Amino acid sequence: MTIMQMDPVTQRQWETCVNAIIQAKLAAFAEIMGEEVGHIEKRLNDKTETLEPEIAILRTAKNVTPFRANRDVA
Repeated sequence: MTIMQMDPVTQRQWETCVNAIIQAKLAAFAEIMGEEVGHIEKRLNDKTETLEPEIAILRTAKNVTPFRANRDVA
């Protein structure tokens, strides 16, 4: 297989064109990823909000017995 070489002007034009295409694809990808991360963050925040009351109860509970791993259950 023979590899053809471009003259320097054509090579620069080709590289400029290819770089523009790559940059456009990367920008579109970054936009999509940003939207997806935003959706994930919103779902996480929604779940955290629903758990906040239970977390507050656990933080303020005075009658919570600490876990003892060596406790005899029988």
